[in-house]
Amino acid sequence: MRTSVLLLFVVALLLGVAPARAQTGKIAGTVTDARTGQPLPGVNVVIEGTTQGTTTDVNGFYTIVNVRPGTYDVRASFIGFTPVVRQDVQVNIDLTAEVNFELQEETVGLEEVVVSAEQEVVKRDLSASRVDITADQIQNLPVTDVNRVVGLQAGVQGLNIRGSGADQAAFIMDGFNLGTRRDNTPYTNISYAGVEQIQIQSGGFTAKYGDMRSGIVNVVNQEGPRDRYTINLTASYSPATEKYFGISPSDPNSYWMRPYTDPDVAFVGTENGTWDEMMQQQYPFFQGYNSLAANLASDEDPTNDLTPEQIQALFLWEHRRDLTAQKPDYVIDGGLGGPVPLISRYLGDLRFFTTYRQAEDQYIIPLPTDGRKEWNYNLKLTSNITPAMKVVFNGMWANSFGTSTEDRGGTTRIIGTENTVQDGTGSTFRYNRPEDWMFGTGARSISDIDTKMYGVSFTHTLSPTTFYEVKLQRTQENYFTRPPRTRDETCLTQLSDPALNSILQPAINNGFCIDESPFGWKYEGATSFINNMRMGGHWAEFRDTSEVVQYQMRFDYTSQVNRTNLIQAGVEFSVTPQDINFGFVDQLINPDDIYSSWNETEYYAAIYVQDKLEFQGMIANLGLRLDYMDPNTEWYVIDDPYSDAFLGKNIDEFDEMLGGKKPVDPQIRLSPRLGVSFPVTAASKLYFNYGHAYQRPKPQELYRLSRAYTNDGVFHMPNPRNPMQLTIQYEAGYEQSFLDQFLVRIAGYYKDVRNQPRQVAYISRDGLVNYTVPVADSYADTRGVEISLFKNRGDWVRGFLNYSYMVDSGGAFGFPSFRENRVEQRRYEENTTDYYQNKPLPRPYARFNLEFISPVDFGPEAGGFHPFGDWRLSFLGEWKKGEYFTFTGGQTTVRGIENNMYWKAYRNVDLRISKNLDIPQGNLQLYADIRNVFNIKNFNASAFSDGQDFNSYINSLRLPKEMVEGWEEFYAQQDENGNPIYGNDIPGTLDKDYINDPNYSSFWYLFPRRVFFGMRLSL
Repeated sequence: MRTSVLLLFVVALLLGVAPARAQTGKIAGTVTDARTGQPLPGVNVVIEGTTQGTTTDVNGFYTIVNVRPGTYDVRASFIGFTPVVRQDVQVNIDLTAEVNFELQEETVGLEEVVVSAEQEVVKRDLSASRVDITADQIQNLPVTDVNRVVGLQAGVQGLNIRGSGADQAAFIMDGFNLGTRRDNTPYTNISYAGVEQIQIQSGGFTAKYGDMRSGIVNVVNQEGPRDRYTINLTASYSPATEKYFGISPSDPNSYWMRPYTDPDVAFVGTENGTWDEMMQQQYPFFQGYNSLAANLASDEDPTNDLTPEQIQALFLWEHRRDLTAQKPDYVIDGGLGGPVPLISRYLGDLRFFTTYRQAEDQYIIPLPTDGRKEWNYNLKLTSNITPAMKVVFNGMWANSFGTSTEDRGGTTRIIGTENTVQDGTGSTFRYNRPEDWMFGTGARSISDIDTKMYGVSFTHTLSPTTFYEVKLQRTQENYFTRPPRTRDETCLTQLSDPALNSILQPAINNGFCIDESPFGWKYEGATSFINNMRMGGHWAEFRDTSEVVQYQMRFDYTSQVNRTNLIQAGVEFSVTPQDINFGFVDQLINPDDIYSSWNETEYYAAIYVQDKLEFQGMIANLGLRLDYMDPNTEWYVIDDPYSDAFLGKNIDEFDEMLGGKKPVDPQIRLSPRLGVSFPVTAASKLYFNYGHAYQRPKPQELYRLSRAYTNDGVFHMPNPRNPMQLTIQYEAGYEQSFLDQFLVRIAGYYKDVRNQPRQVAYISRDGLVNYTVPVADSYADTRGVEISLFKNRGDWVRGFLNYSYMVDSGGAFGFPSFRENRVEQRRYEENTTDYYQNKPLPRPYARFNLEFISPVDFGPEAGGFHPFGDWRLSFLGEWKKGEYFTFTGGQTTVRGIENNMYWKAYRNVDLRISKNLDIPQGNLQLYADIRNVFNIKNFNASAFSDGQDFNSYINSLRLPKEMVEGWEEFYAQQDENGNPIYGNDIPGTLDKDYINDPNYSSFWYLFPRRVFFGMRLSL
């Protein structure tokens, strides 16, 4: 470890500072005499059911810090006065729950006073856009995973927050960071059953958060009770059903089957049968079985002399895979908690809460795996070894399994259901001969990703106003990406399909070999002679056997030094050993089949200090963070980017020819953070925040040296000297509550993104040197407005509505390609538009949740049972403007026209209908989730067989005039006089006689109405 890292670490410890990822809030307030209004010093204020409490000072003020998020009863008592209990006090992460008491002098007959706490609708000390969601709010949404809950908030899509990718977000569970250093994307598939509170923050981060730039998701899981056992169980099941509106690809009338099964064309060919020209354009060309049989009969191999009927039977054998839905989707998610049997009372009330989640989501069509499968096990142990000391152990073991995206960016990803046929590998379906991998089972690699996390935290409360916390964490990821099972190429003596066997048995007896193709993985090239369907070669290329381990240490110190100042300071340190081995293996060698490996250890450290100032008319969060990054490696200083050193033949002289490696200097960055909240009234506030956020580049940008399998030539170079990526954020907002039930929030933001790496190519004069290197010259500007309306209270109706409007633009300084040949480089620079700044494009979206609730005692009663009571009807809707693209007739590009078209907007409404039933010792909820309850058809822009199909479709539309401006001469829809025929056909429009529909009719629309049946048990 470098001396500088040690010095930084030791100094931080000596200063007693901390990273404070502690997921706690505080309770504060004043206690006064109800008769005189004077403050009461020395009053005991305790949180019932805990060991936490304090006494008021001479001004009647008290503070209790280090309070776990949740709902509590707070009790104030003083000699000579009647005790008062405030019930249902809600504590949120990093916020102050203000609880004031008025005590009355004791009188005869006056017992303890119990009142309900008034919950703040506007959180006066929050200076950022943040949503705090409780378990009660979560359980009534028509969702069954944390990811979807997060993705419902304003400015958030999935884990992409305000235009930034998931790799720029932080996901924290019980104070432990679940971020990964393989590609910075956090692990998020945690159990739903143990969640107590979720906090989603999209801006205005305080100084304690670092190595992230877009947003924070904080999840607080339950602790096991001290004196009882609890069970939470959720199960959801949807029968096997198609996830597309059209017919199955294996249906005889589908695009992939009809030319070979329709008797009107199958034997004579699509151009010689009864199909008209329009019909021929909708299906692949096929020469016909008669022609194929004649070709086989004319060669010198007597064993392959098949009749036309036998060739058709062989086609059906090669396409025998049933692509209809075969398996259900399901989620099982349960939790169990309580005291550890026998030993709990001897070990500080040792208690546990453990959860297990397993989910399987089938792909739209089966790939080498039928779907994606996840399981996650979590164990949380808690012990109060003394009233002031607490130890928590958190362990997580998880696995994800499915078909790999075969991403060439340097890491394993698993295809998700929603992008099975949309863009699972960049262009999985569109223009990519899907028959090559739909009807076989070995076309793509399969992946296992194992994640393990072990964490221990120790919290010591020094006083009601001061505590410190130490956290140790180890996270490990293991990747195993490989081909599916190998194909059995043994010649079959009999086929499993009796009808096909009866036709092909004579050919088999004559020596014609039929194996299990296209099932299984085949390394060598193989193609069907009938329709050129690839059955081997270029298959399942991706390999990955990498391991990434991250060790993290944090020390946290928090103190309420006086009524107005909450001081936090911290240090964190991490060491990340990486053993990376991945690449692409292909028998039919492609130039970009590559291999990469590195074994490096990087260091990261941070120090911060922060002060939360709380005044009556202003609350401010002021902080400063120092980030330290050390790639801990040596690398070349390249003077000649076109050097022959990059040629494979010079692999042994690579180091010498580049002049040897030199140490890479560490980086230190300072990040100021400021957030201010101005309560205007008791029901409104203004807030503003500003801050710098730095993040380490991805490891593949620091260490990945890729070489081609063909000749060991360099394909990609790393750049460990790339600077830390920076986002400067500004946000201003206003919140207003009304009727004590509604909250309106309006927020505007601006993000200045810098130092983002992009791949820059260097090409030698002879073209033999051709590689890319990441250069941090990319930038982006993002600005937006978010409007949210919340109603989280009320007996009959609750819900939310949010609207997000965002515009982003970006570009890079310089060109992304450099050629040693100056003439070619000059020509490229004169003609390219690669350096143009992206055109700002708004793509707004909106979501709503509307929940109707019948009171528990609503309607008639029968034996204590209210059949119409406690029903819930929860609608969840979404609208999103369609994606932009460029089109100018399909034959040429028109300079200056970019993103002039957009697809039809996306719309969807889900519904949950549920009934709660009281059972002995608990509650049972029965529910049905109906996805796409109105069966809305959203066009799938990947439903085109090739570029010609795409062009034919767009050219057949009668477009709005504004979409055609600038390329009228290439517009296909013209009358006999050559005048444009305009209309209102937005791309995505179908079902008009003059429209040339996309060829993949099975997948025009995805995700029809679907029902999940579920239950939730709480004991």
